[in-house]
Amino acid sequence: MDGIHELFAFIEFLLLFALGVLALFIVALIYVSRLPGDNPLKIIMVALSKRLGATGALMIVDPAATAVPVIGEMWDLATVALLIYFWFTFLRQLPGMYAVWKASPYASAPSRTTPLSPSQRPQKPSLSKQKPPTRIGRR
Repeated sequence: MDGIHELFAFIEFLLLFALGVLALFIVALIYVSRLPGDNPLKIIMVALSKRLGATGALMIVDPAATAVPVIGEMWDLATVALLIYFWFTFLRQLPGMYAVWKASPYASAPSRTTPLSPSQRPQKPSLSKQKPPTRIGRR
């Protein structure tokens, strides 16, 4: 009986992990949806979410379609072929999306890891130009 409890604990862990990844994907999708339409990250996320939506829709329809023996076998073959083709087209489009990213103005923006040159660094304010602090309250 102890082995069954361990199996259920492992399944519970897998389900919680999957829900966590789904929550992170939804947060990323909401963040990316606020980006401009020509942002390459948004283009990739839209393509990825369409593929995930189509995969999920096929998973929902699958139990009803496989109930009939002959049609179910044809359905399984057709969905596997369709999903392989659908995801292959996404992977085939990624290099083109990367080329669009490199050509976009978003790629030329300096990243946080790129050190700034001395001319790009913000100037420190001079203390001599500041007014002395005023006291508020009783003296």
